[in-house]
Amino acid sequence: MSDILRVSHTLAEEAFIYAARKEPLKRYQKRVHVFAIQVESDLEVETREGWLRMKHGDYLVVNVSPGISYPWPVKKEIFESTYELVK
Repeated sequence: MSDILRVSHTLAEEAFIYAARKEPLKRYQKRVHVFAIQVESDLEVETREGWLRMKHGDYLVVNVSPGISYPWPVKKEIFESTYELVK
């Protein structure tokens, strides 16, 4: 598993975002506003359901509601057909 980055949800939201990407966040909307980044390599992320694998191009989504700050992976095709960028 040396080629897979493990990211824990216990990291501060801002620290993870800046460590993962060097560009500003893009804001997306589904039913609630969320933050999302598109991952550039295969990785595993710790979620409420345990460790889940993500592939290059998938999105890591974080809820921005107070008290609910956990990440979840979304496949690229599902994300791009479900979420809308908030401008």
